[in-house]
Amino acid sequence: MLIGRFLEFAIPTERPLESLEFYRQLGFKVATDTGADVSSQVVVSDGRLSIALCDRRTTQPTLVFVCPGFSSRIDQFERAGLIVDDAVIGEHTFNRLDGHIQNGPHLRLVEARTHSPVRQQHSLLGWFEDISLVSHLRDMSVLEALGFVALPSQGVFGDGLTFTSDAITLSVYSSVGSSSIWLTFDCDDLGGLRSALARRGVDEDYDLAGHLDRDHHLIVKAPEGMALLAKKSDYTTRE
Repeated sequence: MLIGRFLEFAIPTERPLESLEFYRQLGFKVATDTGADVSSQVVVSDGRLSIALCDRRTTQPTLVFVCPGFSSRIDQFERAGLIVDDAVIGEHTFNRLDGHIQNGPHLRLVEARTHSPVRQQHSLLGWFEDISLVSHLRDMSVLEALGFVALPSQGVFGDGLTFTSDAITLSVYSSVGSSSIWLTFDCDDLGGLRSALARRGVDEDYDLAGHLDRDHHLIVKAPEGMALLAKKSDYTTRE
């Protein structure tokens, strides 16, 4: 991947303690900070998906990638279609680059991991599948140029495109309900999940996508506004 390996999904929140407790109730574990970055954030993870809960600097949900030596390849990123919004580069600072794709997701590149890996242990929601987002990308080759493999797909939000890498999958649709970004999971036991959430006082929220039936989908909304979707698994084996 030109932009490196996916590290985390950074989400801004004005209620970091509430967001932290919410994800912990869902079974996410707190990742150990490596001390590489001084930004104010805490990371929770199920071993496949790491979510950085940020209370400053991050203003948009952002895909974060570890890309050692990225400062020498900024021209390549821009030629690929990445719009650079800000860059902090120096000998005695934690190098990072913030950018976005026109009509597409926000991206951040960092030199090194900012948290230690968490042993893979699925949350209550099940197997993390992808980040689903609404986008009006006019030129889908941008994500391909950055290293993703593009495939047509049919998902819960209709026809779309799936962009895959070795560590993250993005599914792009023209519409994804009332929320512009979703974290989606495959769940083997939707009934058990529903009971577990009820015991923890976590409410379901179908106002976010009223067209999805409750027999096969479960929707919750995090305190910072992120929409999470658990859908009944159509298969029992995964690689």
